[in-house]
Amino acid sequence: MPSGIRQYIITVLLLTVIAFSVWSKNIYSFIFLTAILSVFYIDKTYFTIKNHISKQSDKTKNYTEWFIAVVAGTLLTITFNTYIAGFYKVKSISMQPEYKTGDVVLVDKLRAGPSVHINDVNRFRRLKGFGELKRYDVIVFHFPEGDTVLKNRTKDNYYYLKRQYRNKSFINNDEFKDVVFKPVSKRTRYIKRLIALPGDTLIFREGEGVVNGKDLPPLPTELQRYIIKKDISQGKREVILNYARDQFSKNGRIIVELSRQDIEKNGFSNLIKKDVLPLNLPDQNIFPFSLSFFWNKDNFGPIVIPVKGQTVKLTLSNLPLYSRIISAYEENKLEIKDNKIFINGKQAGTYTFKMNYYWVMGDNRPHSFDSRYWGFVPDNHIIGIVDKKLYNSN
Repeated sequence: MPSGIRQYIITVLLLTVIAFSVWSKNIYSFIFLTAILSVFYIDKTYFTIKNHISKQSDKTKNYTEWFIAVVAGTLLTITFNTYIAGFYKVKSISMQPEYKTGDVVLVDKLRAGPSVHINDVNRFRRLKGFGELKRYDVIVFHFPEGDTVLKNRTKDNYYYLKRQYRNKSFINNDEFKDVVFKPVSKRTRYIKRLIALPGDTLIFREGEGVVNGKDLPPLPTELQRYIIKKDISQGKREVILNYARDQFSKNGRIIVELSRQDIEKNGFSNLIKKDVLPLNLPDQNIFPFSLSFFWNKDNFGPIVIPVKGQTVKLTLSNLPLYSRIISAYEENKLEIKDNKIFINGKQAGTYTFKMNYYWVMGDNRPHSFDSRYWGFVPDNHIIGIVDKKLYNSN
């Protein structure tokens, strides 16, 4: 290769390394990548290695070339997966019909900015991206309640079981105590849709969302449960059943699961009514797991999504909303003594959040284990935004 072209390539590569290091704020990447470039491209060193390889036997030369290729490929793969994009295989039906079990999606980490030091809340930061997280983005994230896993029941949610079996002997047996603790990076990955962003005030009434006083725009792919009205003809009933994603009977009524798209396209609106829980019927398995909030899966809020740097007043009444943020996500010691709140041994009347938080839900509302059942998604758990579907399981 002519010297001028080689020097041009070296210059471009070095400038790229410098720009990458400034962006990632990682001096080690600059030192490491510059050293590699020096070994393989700078004049005298480059030719010394090249001449050395050429004097080796064909077999040894082949091994050396393969070693260089594997190292370079590994470094490129790690850099791509850490800072640019990754892949995720959908493992549940919570995002049907748009994303089905078995689909493979590309997860864009650059748009919102790749996150670093996700296992340390005090060092965590998100690098500058080319965009930002927006409402209704589909994201892939580490499951917030995945920090604790039962050794013999790895597919079960430890905290959900504790809530299900509260005050029962099951949670005191040896199996329930045999647990594994996982850092953020090792927790199960989920795919859901962003419903509310940091600072938003969210309300759900009869399964319909309101953010900051405005109705959430309808999603064509959103699945909900509906009751088929009794006073319609058999023919119309059969048409509805034909489009239903699922169907069953409850209290003598036919319940179907339909998407908004199918309802609007076929004019089903006057033939069905939504099957939802009534307002003020509390469910202790719905976040924040307190009957005093009177929330259920179809009716909850208002709830304000926490913002980094925001300070909130703490009371025993609102503490259930923030207790996991304070103790688990932001790693403080939270205690209640004599009806007073203590954080890290000091009595606290306020708390300032270290991170942004988000609220997510699945498009397949009847079959989605989402923020309704475990609360906020911390910023350091978010991997990236789903860019496109690469493989369709169908």
